[in-house]
Amino acid sequence: MVTIFFLGWVAIYAGRTVLNPIMPMIQTEFGLSKTELGMISSLFFLAYTTLQIPAGILGDKIGRKKIMVQGFFLFAIFIASISISSSFILFIILWMLTGASQGAYYGPQYALSSEAIPKKWITLGSAIIGSGMSFGIALGYNLSSTMVQTYNTSWKMPFLAIAIPIFIIAMMMLIFIKEKAPATDEAASKAAAAPAEKFSFWDLFKNRNLVLAYITIFCSIYGFS
Repeated sequence: MVTIFFLGWVAIYAGRTVLNPIMPMIQTEFGLSKTELGMISSLFFLAYTTLQIPAGILGDKIGRKKIMVQGFFLFAIFIASISISSSFILFIILWMLTGASQGAYYGPQYALSSEAIPKKWITLGSAIIGSGMSFGIALGYNLSSTMVQTYNTSWKMPFLAIAIPIFIIAMMMLIFIKEKAPATDEAASKAAAAPAEKFSFWDLFKNRNLVLAYITIFCSIYGFS
């Protein structure tokens, strides 16, 4: 499960960063101003963040795996469809739908991994899963740059190429990820009645693996920005 969720974050970030090396080509093909070019990323993240909370709510109601897997299949479909976009409006719509489909991953993934990973390994498991973001950034940049600059493909082809591993990862999630059955009302009542453990903000910095996860994610986001 940790491996699949790791690959999920690789795919998420590769799907985002595949855009960056080809933005000048998109600007030229569609005759975009710098403002319009900047809208591409802004609208993507607007769709991504907007869908995260509804995806979390739906995951709690109808199943986290169901929401996550369906979102990942849609992710593969939408990003592949960008390869046939013939206008800037169509490109933006498909790119926003790609962002929205990615929004279905974050909440359900962390809920499922928190359920499945033994407590003593939870920080290490989360660190490994989160490190997929860094690998995804590297993959997206390299795939796009290599295809367009080295092999002279159309700027649309990296979107189609990255859709293939995304679809494979979605299939792996469908087949191998198991979701625990929801707790009964009696079990939920007992859990609610149990005394809560004391927790301090500084406890987050007392675990070596968790601190390493913070550093890894910070470095990847800093490098990306």
